[in-house]
Amino acid sequence: MKPIRFTQVNSVLAAPPDMTAEECGSLPVCTDDLVCWSCWKANWRERLSMLVFGKLWVGVHSGKTQPPITTIIMKDIF
Repeated sequence: MKPIRFTQVNSVLAAPPDMTAEECGSLPVCTDDLVCWSCWKANWRERLSMLVFGKLWVGVHSGKTQPPITTIIMKDIF
């Protein structure tokens, strides 16, 4: 999946200084200082896999824990 820009973007999170652009790109987000939303687009293979298997794996590069997150699969939330 690839992160995509959307109308409500009001910030861009940059990659950590110790990672290359290939490892981690910038992430356009919309934040209200309580929730930070990003939007991701699946390619046709990823869409087919979600349709068949119904799974979406989430990995957060934060070490030993995972902060609270929300995943939503729908056209738009704003």
